[in-house]
Amino acid sequence: MKFIDFKGVKGWFIKTARSAAVDMGVWVYMVEGCVIDAGYTRACDQVLEHCVPEKPDALLITHAHEDHAGCAGPLIDALGIRMFLPPILKEALQKLQKYHLPFYRRFIWGHPKLPDWSKVSEGDVYQEGDARLRYIFTPGHSANHHVILDEKRNMVFTGDLYLGPRLTMAHPWEDPALTAKSLRKVRDMNPDTIFCAHRGMVRHPHTALSRKIEYIEWLVGRAHELADKGMTNREIANQLLGREKFISKITTGLYSRVNVINSILDGPKPEWPEHQTT
Repeated sequence: MKFIDFKGVKGWFIKTARSAAVDMGVWVYMVEGCVIDAGYTRACDQVLEHCVPEKPDALLITHAHEDHAGCAGPLIDALGIRMFLPPILKEALQKLQKYHLPFYRRFIWGHPKLPDWSKVSEGDVYQEGDARLRYIFTPGHSANHHVILDEKRNMVFTGDLYLGPRLTMAHPWEDPALTAKSLRKVRDMNPDTIFCAHRGMVRHPHTALSRKIEYIEWLVGRAHELADKGMTNREIANQLLGREKFISKITTGLYSRVNVINSILDGPKPEWPEHQTT
């Protein structure tokens, strides 16, 4: 198993046979007595195995997706701790709890097990002793996405904001232009290190973030140029991003290359359509 122990930050890469089959897994981090993201339901046993012995004081979540918040309830119950969230993120997690997940998300991650809401405290800054962790609103990957700044170490836990130097796959609700804006916000904070929820530790964040910003800006501009020439969204996606990967078929197109172009040219779709909530 992949493990990080760097300047007071510990991290565990959590995966199962199902997530590994589609080359996916998530990092669960811990710093200053706080767990950053809770992993997913189908891997709760791993999350508890690594986090419980560390005896954390609180749980913070970067955004309301089941691979990041799915094990929040069991973790909180096992440790007797509280979850600390900005109000917008608490509201989004309550929506996630009612959302009828598409089959592939239930199959890979499982339906989230969220806590009793009386065990959730609200606020933008978690402060306990020397710990001071600040939520910073960074929408794009989702409308409720936040990164978490460890002010003491000048490190940022970026959730799903970074995810690598290129943006080639997306869900229908993602907004590439807004993602680039959020990436610029984090880059301008000049962190020493960032910790990505899927890529792990990134040591040269200014360079890494700049590359992704430049790539998205190029992609947005080029997509509009090709659209003005009469090309369809699918044709633009094939030319700029390549043909669809197998995971697009598994997800029935909900996670695909053409969604990147659709969002650029037509705008993102709502993340939680009313007909898909219970």
